Amino acid sequence: MDTGGPPLGERARRALLDHVLEVGDAAERSYLEVKTEVDLSKPAGVAKVAKFLLGAANRDPADASRYFGGYAVMVLGAGKGVRHGLPAGVEPHELEDRLRPYLGTNFPTFDLERLPADEPTREVLFVLAAPPSRGQPPYPCRKNFQGEKGQENLADGAIYVRGHSNTRPAHSGEIDALVERARGEHDRREIDIAVDALGPVQRILNADELMSAFFDQTEQKFRDALAGPEPDPIAFPAATLSGAPRRLSVEEREEHLARWVDARPALLAQGRDHLLGVLLQGMRLSVTSNGRYIDHPRLTVVFHDCTFVEHLEHGDLDPQTLIEPVMGRHHDFYDAVSPPMPMLANYPVRWETDGRGVRVTLTPDSLYPDDPWITEGDDYCILVDSDRSTVRVSWMMSERGNDEVYRGEFDVPTADPEDLFALFRAFRDQDLRDTT
Repeated sequence: MDTGGPPLGERARRALLDHVLEVGDAAERSYLEVKTEVDLSKPAGVAKVAKFLLGAANRDPADASRYFGGYAVMVLGAGKGVRHGLPAGVEPHELEDRLRPYLGTNFPTFDLERLPADEPTREVLFVLAAPPSRGQPPYPCRKNFQGEKGQENLADGAIYVRGHSNTRPAHSGEIDALVERARGEHDRREIDIAVDALGPVQRILNADELMSAFFDQTEQKFRDALAGPEPDPIAFPAATLSGAPRRLSVEEREEHLARWVDARPALLAQGRDHLLGVLLQGMRLSVTSNGRYIDHPRLTVVFHDCTFVEHLEHGDLDPQTLIEPVMGRHHDFYDAVSPPMPMLANYPVRWETDGRGVRVTLTPDSLYPDDPWITEGDDYCILVDSDRSTVRVSWMMSERGNDEVYRGEFDVPTADPEDLFALFRAFRDQDLRDTT
């Protein structure tokens, strides 16, 4: 079904009806509702149409314009494989009179179109709600209705909006957005936001030196073991068909060591980032909209010339990630049965690197006036070269339904340089105290 243009004209209506006949209720979207059985001569039927029109009138103009040219359509009398239709002869002015108690006198216009049903005395109706526009106020329901099912009820004074495939009462943020819509294009207040970094941009000394010391010790211990007595098979296990360990030859162990040495730069970087994530403090971001509601903002914050590592809890330190064993990782039962932590599909914070530094993209549902929106503090840690006393931070933001792009920048002082040897010793000493 083509939703790129307005559903006007008989050809467009027939294409829409064919789609409804094929998939039925599964066709429903924010711009399309299907009612197979409805009686417009009864209050329940009229209330269903009123509820749809109320929700359609309270849509966001930018969202609505993506489908059907901004129109919303209610198909009456058809469903999957059936087009029973409604009794022929329903006139637009008659339907308007029945709907007026719910919609009021200043409600946007709608059109009523039709196609033949299976019987010559019946027809499928199409209620076409006009595209919403900026400057329109919220449209509340103006009459109560109590249906047999709770979801059919209407409440005097309630504001209804279209969800993904239904009409429902508006949430507070959606009402705020409708109030903002009512201000219109020219009365729209400029965005004024404050972006703050709530955490240190950290400078670390001797990180590679500490990791090199760890790897040098590991390599030397392995070479000493090679030169010593033949080891127990458990010390250097190799798989057999039976699953039992067998002794590795000196040549096999030397091959393992050679591969480990070749991979050392990547393994050292892996271990360094893991250790930094355990020892360092995470960065949080705070965003405040001054005096204005912002609907579905998209904010990109860039920490220039910085890098980041994943923040970890102290208990997450994994010796085999810190220093990859020469013979490879040893997996225990917990590793085998413990599934990986899932990523949150709708998490509104994304961290990545680009040519400028660390880029953080924030996509909250909304920002409320003067109410700070703050990210979690356990995502990532930000680092910069040890000779930097400040870091430049720039940001860019847009919002749904607004073509303007807003920009700003500020400087963040860096934390005092810290020696990774000292941080690791303090961590080790604290861990020893906690276990004794």
